[in-house]
Amino acid sequence: MSRQDGEGVTPRAALDLFLGDPGQPARPRKPAVGAVADLCLLHVPLGEALDALSADVVRAAYVGGKAITP
Repeated sequence: MSRQDGEGVTPRAALDLFLGDPGQPARPRKPAVGAVADLCLLHVPLGEALDALSADVVRAAYVGGKAITP
């Protein structure tokens, strides 16, 4: 979210870039039935997770449809 040169973005803006299409990060992807998903389930509401910026708020995470958390 921040860089050594002082530039940075908000936690929400950083998240939005991860949610975008890989070729066009500013364009949001749309879920589709049957598509393999990356998913992060939280213990808390999104706003609280963005304020905390801690892995402790993650309940489970999936990449390519496979669990990457115990």
